[in-house]
Amino acid sequence: MKILHRRLARMLSGARDTLVQLSDARFVESQEAAGIRQGAHVLARLVSEKSPNTFPRLPVREDVDACVWFGAFADRAAYDAWLGRLARDVRWRDTLFGQLRKSLARSPEVLMLAPTARSQLRGAAP
Repeated sequence: MKILHRRLARMLSGARDTLVQLSDARFVESQEAAGIRQGAHVLARLVSEKSPNTFPRLPVREDVDACVWFGAFADRAAYDAWLGRLARDVRWRDTLFGQLRKSLARSPEVLMLAPTARSQLRGAAP
């Protein structure tokens, strides 16, 4: 059964731009180069929008900087294999994740999700 991975990282105040730069310039490219992304299908990477809330009926926490990453995996075994590749990759573990950790206010929150019966993600890659 396909699983979805949602990782929410709350960043230290003012660290949003640093995280975006690290994510775009290093994390994705390094995962591609090392073959770490094999088995993971990135659905979305989202970061906090810093514009003022112009729709007051929609509650928006303007004081929170966050990054959310959504990925899809064929099954739990594919997810576990991907985590193992991350853990064994020295550059990811010692350099890139180390830089990311300095920008985080706390440990990332990880949720494992399953698509509902009617979800369009049931047929999405991988």
